Amino acid sequence: SAAHLRHRRIVHFGFAFDYSLNHVDPSSPLVDAPVPPQWGEVLDRAREAVGQAGWAVDQVTVNEYQPGHGEAV
Repeated sequence: SAAHLRHRRIVHFGFAFDYSLNHVDPSSPLVDAPVPPQWGEVLDRAREAVGQAGWAVDQVTVNEYQPGHGEAV
């Protein structure tokens, strides 16, 4: 399920995100929302781009921003 936070919708895959700690909670796997296997090719390219080709991706966070809003820097 999606959460809403400051002009954006957020969906987590893999593990729950603890907003009070601003970190993934490795003790809370999202059984109903694993990382979709169809994302494999994109995730492989992302890992290679940052020099982490050997790492497994077990958590993905997707942010959808409303028009006119973007990521704060």
